[in-house]
Amino acid sequence: MSERRNALLKGFDENKGFMKTKVERGIAQNRMGVTRLQFTDSCGEPIKNADVHIEQKSHDFNFGCSLFLLDELESAEKNQIYQDKFRQVFNYAVAPFYWSDLEPEQGKPRYARDSVKVYRRPAPDLILEYCEKHGIRVKGHCLVYHKFMPDWLPNDVAGEKDWTQRHLKEIADRYSDRIHDWDVENENLCASHYPEFRLYEEPDYLEWCFTQADRFFLPGNRLFINEAAFIWKEGRGNFQGVRSPYYMQIDRLLQKGIRLDAIGLQFHQFVRREAEQKPGVSLPFDPTKLYEVMDCYGRFGLPLQVSEITIPSYTDGKDDEEVQAELCENLYRTWFSHPAMDAIVYWNMADGYTYENAQTGANENYYAGGLLHKDLSDKVAFQVLDRLVNQEWHTSTNLHTDDNGFVDLEGFYGDYDAKVSRGTGRERLSFHLQKGNPGTLPLKCK
Repeated sequence: MSERRNALLKGFDENKGFMKTKVERGIAQNRMGVTRLQFTDSCGEPIKNADVHIEQKSHDFNFGCSLFLLDELESAEKNQIYQDKFRQVFNYAVAPFYWSDLEPEQGKPRYARDSVKVYRRPAPDLILEYCEKHGIRVKGHCLVYHKFMPDWLPNDVAGEKDWTQRHLKEIADRYSDRIHDWDVENENLCASHYPEFRLYEEPDYLEWCFTQADRFFLPGNRLFINEAAFIWKEGRGNFQGVRSPYYMQIDRLLQKGIRLDAIGLQFHQFVRREAEQKPGVSLPFDPTKLYEVMDCYGRFGLPLQVSEITIPSYTDGKDDEEVQAELCENLYRTWFSHPAMDAIVYWNMADGYTYENAQTGANENYYAGGLLHKDLSDKVAFQVLDRLVNQEWHTSTNLHTDDNGFVDLEGFYGDYDAKVSRGTGRERLSFHLQKGNPGTLPLKCK
């Protein structure tokens, strides 16, 4: 084992007991259910002594990734590979709604699938066409983000409020019945001063954004807050339990009666390789520390999402890719086990196409934090996630009905097919296993 691997995986290595008990038991307790299925014929009589094959078709849990490269690559072949790889693992897609790129020219929003292209910003209609075809749920990211505002906005609070209200209403009218989840405001704590967006300087800026989103979006939509700062790292100015800036910000919103439906916790390991082992620099690769944060934010009783994830490999060397993969596996297991967790969202699926900004010097490509190489071949981390989602956390079993047509099933929450074999042939039935299911699910054959 490499020295780098031993240093970064130390927290998981030293807490193998925690991983075996708390984490593995948590997966079974929080992501699986037990139910009884009863198979009857068209007359309501039990189907006795029949063979039944149960196959899970989808997960209720959201395994997500940004879909920013949809039809953005250099060839039709690469675009098809990207689409196929995405739906192989992910059932939840983040769609870009950055206002500066969604409406670079005032009054000409890029909603339609054939809109003028903007790199890494596929049009919402194009994303929905792909996702609805493949049963992939969508989150819109993000409605208001002070770093990505159109240049044409007026530089005064009243004007910014007026245009922001129009913007929210227009998106809600067009998409609220097709996109369930929305990041309302993003990374509010990552900067303290944005004079180019005057509204950000207002004391009630965050409250105003959520109040307006609540005004225009449907009750069935989920309104998220999403943040990168002050979440996972320990120590002064970072995670300090209920005294953490992000925790207190959320608490203030809820105390004021502001509608907030879910909480996003980003996990980007944007650390230079030479600094990754310095104390207090890296994110916590330790299941006990991760649980401390999740338990803290779980006190609000709202769904949590690890909403943006980057785990670097830095290079395509074998050792580096294996370290990235092992970190991903341990992190995913830990997050998936927590009862409050609603989604785990990796940020960039492919290396070489990530966010760059020459003006600010931002270059996410440096970290090689994708799950695929630039040629879209698998990195080890992609293969690990594929194994977890489609094999280890997947239910497929053969059962046999008793004299009353019953079978007992333990499985991961999601949609299922049941193939019933009997004297008259084979028939396929569908059902949904979810938390709170009744003790028995009746399934009637034709």
